Amino acid sequence: MDNKTRLIKLIEEYLNGVKGYLVFEFYGEGSSIKINRVDFGITKNYVSIDAKILLGEMITEGILDESLARILIEDSMVFFFPNSQIRTCITFDV
Repeated sequence: MDNKTRLIKLIEEYLNGVKGYLVFEFYGEGSSIKINRVDFGITKNYVSIDAKILLGEMITEGILDESLARILIEDSMVFFFPNSQIRTCITFDV
């Protein structure tokens, strides 16, 4: 397993394991956050994260808000890259 794959697994474990109760509470039972891709800036100090929110059984208009996922991802990146700017792209899936 390369370092980028290991980083993705660690971020997902933090989001769905440690902070999983927040994901379930906000997005519904059975929901999770999947990290698709992590890229690093070459000339500038930033980390770009492409994530997908996998929604559970109950889908309502109120849960189609990416703000919690964005906050949790930025919160997790402080552990790995404290001095980097974090860029996120978040989509939804069922």
